[in-house]
Amino acid sequence: MDRKQRKAFLRQLKAQKNPHSDRAMECKLLWEKIRSKKASAQDRDECVSKLFGLVKGYAAKLIYAHDTCRVFECLLALKRPGITAAIFDELTPEIVRMTKSKYAHFFVLRMLKYGTKDQRATIIRAFRGHAVSLMRIVYAAEVSHELLYVSLYLRMSDVAVPLFIRFS
Repeated sequence: MDRKQRKAFLRQLKAQKNPHSDRAMECKLLWEKIRSKKASAQDRDECVSKLFGLVKGYAAKLIYAHDTCRVFECLLALKRPGITAAIFDELTPEIVRMTKSKYAHFFVLRMLKYGTKDQRATIIRAFRGHAVSLMRIVYAAEVSHELLYVSLYLRMSDVAVPLFIRFS
């Protein structure tokens, strides 16, 4: 088996194991174009819209891999309101599960950093009742620690958000 045949065979095995591998590969290629400083603003905008089209509807399946999670973080860092809100709405039911994940917890941290106050409040509400189980997991504990500071900030700014940690 020569190199090309072996590469095609391995790609086929990967596709059998993960049916979204082709989509993930396309996402990573577009992500590289977005990150490139050589790309013009118009090319970037095209790539962002293509990338969002690829990700839309598949976010819950793609967010848990180490490489595609970075793609989602990039989309958040671009701070485009429509895209950020759509991704957040799609991934809202997965917040607690993502927090426990080795790679997806970075997305939750980015949402705490780049999200709106309402989105932060939604994340805090999602953690309600899960605080003890989240503190046992290293990745989730990091998010919980960050969430403590965010919730204190929200409380100081007169937003009625129930804390999941009781102060005495």
